[in-house]
Amino acid sequence: MSLTGGANDLVTVISSRQDVQLSSAVAGGQVASVTLRPLSESFPFNSDRRWNVQVPSDLPTALSLSLGAGNFSLDLGKVQLTRATISTGASDLKITAPRPRGDVTIRLSGRASSITLEIPTAVEYRVSVDGALNSITGPMQSAAYAAAVDRVSISVSAGATSIDIRQQK
Repeated sequence: MSLTGGANDLVTVISSRQDVQLSSAVAGGQVASVTLRPLSESFPFNSDRRWNVQVPSDLPTALSLSLGAGNFSLDLGKVQLTRATISTGASDLKITAPRPRGDVTIRLSGRASSITLEIPTAVEYRVSVDGALNSITGPMQSAAYAAAVDRVSISVSAGATSIDIRQQK
C-alpha cells in the first residue's frame, strides 16, 4: 500500500484487485471519518494486493492506520497532517514526514519490522523509541527541534525492529 497527498476528492483509492470497501461517517454536516477495508480478509492473504491511496493536500488530516504485515510507503510530504497513529505487523514501512503546521505527533507501533523515516529538508523533528531488541541508525533529533513551533514528534513503540532515520538533503 502507498499513501500520498494530492487527491481532488476526500480520498482516492486505486486497487490492483478491486477489493476496497470505502465508508464515511458524517457529523455536524461534515465528514468526520473515512474508513478503507479490504472486501475480504480471508487467509491466505493475497500478495498481489496493491492499494494506492491519495488524500487531499489542502485539508487538515488525522490518520489512524492499522496495516498488518506487508510493504507500506506513506509519503506525507504533501499531506496537512495533524496527527497519526500507525500500527504494523511484520512489515517494511517507509514514512516521509510531513511539513508540519504546529506540533504534529506521529505514533508508530510494530514488531519485527523495518521502519525507514525520511525527514525532508528544513523539517524539525524528534524520534523517541521504546521497546527491546531495536536497531536505530540516524540522528534522533534535529538541532532546532526544541525551539521550533512547526515540528514533527515521532514516537516508536517496537520490538525486534530496525529503525533508519534519514534526513533528506
